[in-house]
Amino acid sequence: SQFVIPLVSREEGAGRNSKAIFKTLLALTTLSVAVGYVGVGIFGVYTIPLLLGEKTLPIVNLLPLYTLAMACFSLSQTVVAYHQSRKEYVFAGVNSAFVLGMLSTVTIFHDSIHTINVVVTLGSVGSLLLAIIMHFFYERIRFIVSNILDFAGLFSLVPKPKIAKQNFRILIYNWRDTKHVWAGGAERYIQEIAQRWAAKGHQVTIFCGNDGKHARNETIEGVHIIRRGGFYTVYIWAMLYYVFKFSGNFDIVIDSENGIPFFTPFYVSAPTFLLIHHVHKEVFRHHLRFPLAQLAIALESKVMPRLYRSVPIITVSESSKKEILNLGFINATDIHVIHPGIEFKKFLPTRKTTYPSFLYLGRLQPYKHVDVAIRAFAQVFQNHQTAKFTIAGEGTSLPQLQTLVTELSLTHRIIFVGKVSEAEKIRLMSSHWMMVQPSSVEGWGMTVVEANACATPVIASNVNGLKDSVIDGTTGILIAPHDVAGFAHMMELLIENTRFRNDLSRQAREFAITFSWDDTASNFLAIITRTKKFATIPVSRRMMYNKHD
Repeated sequence: SQFVIPLVSREEGAGRNSKAIFKTLLALTTLSVAVGYVGVGIFGVYTIPLLLGEKTLPIVNLLPLYTLAMACFSLSQTVVAYHQSRKEYVFAGVNSAFVLGMLSTVTIFHDSIHTINVVVTLGSVGSLLLAIIMHFFYERIRFIVSNILDFAGLFSLVPKPKIAKQNFRILIYNWRDTKHVWAGGAERYIQEIAQRWAAKGHQVTIFCGNDGKHARNETIEGVHIIRRGGFYTVYIWAMLYYVFKFSGNFDIVIDSENGIPFFTPFYVSAPTFLLIHHVHKEVFRHHLRFPLAQLAIALESKVMPRLYRSVPIITVSESSKKEILNLGFINATDIHVIHPGIEFKKFLPTRKTTYPSFLYLGRLQPYKHVDVAIRAFAQVFQNHQTAKFTIAGEGTSLPQLQTLVTELSLTHRIIFVGKVSEAEKIRLMSSHWMMVQPSSVEGWGMTVVEANACATPVIASNVNGLKDSVIDGTTGILIAPHDVAGFAHMMELLIENTRFRNDLSRQAREFAITFSWDDTASNFLAIITRTKKFATIPVSRRMMYNKHD
């Protein structure tokens, strides 16, 4: 165990992963401790008198417990030393407090050497168990404690700059933000409109979950980001923060629903807007286990329509609007469609690859069905062996997709490039012949329109959202969802029919130019402004207002 600090410190200093050397040292320490315990503890009644003489006979009966205490203490110190080398000093602090507690207990219970032996043994065993628990759950424990300490803090989380009277203080609740490891189109939508509102003088705050890899408070492009809680606990923290810290500090609250809303009507008094990108019912049914699937479906299809019945709704496509109405929201005039935009000037066409090339760009989640595109490409490759398929993105499906590519013997033609930068995304979209989007559920198709801006047509599933962002036969092709043969046939057709492919490319770029983030932000803000003004009109005059509006 004496080698832990120097060897682990060397690995950490060199920027290498120190877990491997720690595991080796811990294994060797455990082995030596086990040998010592067997030799001195279990067989100590024979070995100790043999080594030290008969004068040790009165204490040999204490050795099994005492050597167990020493074994546990040695192992716990090894764990503590490892984390101390990584500058995680809380382990040393907790261990020292535990030892002080053990010593204090001895001062109370010391009527016999046997009692002291029991206290020391229990303390050492407890110290080891605590060290093990902290070792395996350190990040989670630190995450929870930091959230509690942040909440208990007396400092103000929301900056209070002076803003013009006509501007708003806007709070946006969302599951994640753009820096989250699983961030996607929903997060991009919110950040793009939020930073444009901030540029116009509005005070904008996004409250979201944290993946544990980013600062708990940050300002991005004028938007204040507060990251609290995790995958599910963000909903609890959202309510607690509003009730105890945010109430009265915001004029507008936007509740972004990612399958499950933040239930803001229960605790928010300010005017609220519900943002729904798409209905998740089918995703829940196919990709969540019982009873989570049934609970999530009930929350979205039963609870949400009742709870938000008087809340204006923003969605991103006509298909999503129809799905929302089918959930039970009966007021169609209070559901507004505001498409995502693009920064058209950034997405410029470039020379395509000299070989047939296909691209998938997005999250790698089960409902995206990237496996359909992989199997379709396997069929295409039989006739077009110079073709390549690039898959950009991260997600829980990555290991299964990599295994599938290996089974199909296509590791040299299908390339996983992981999550890419904005510049690399644009390069990939511009250089590939076609983008493939086989998802079964989408609210819109942000990457579809971005690819179109790069003069790259898209072969996509004919599902809600995608059929809104892809004009079939004009900017791309729509295929029945899960139809591997259909995707493969159209991929081959666009390889072989150059004229058709070029027509799609030209028309795709003409279509993409009609979308702008500035328009998206302005249209959303116009709805907020109109609704806020409407809320100030006496109820007796609202019917007249609606009539003339």
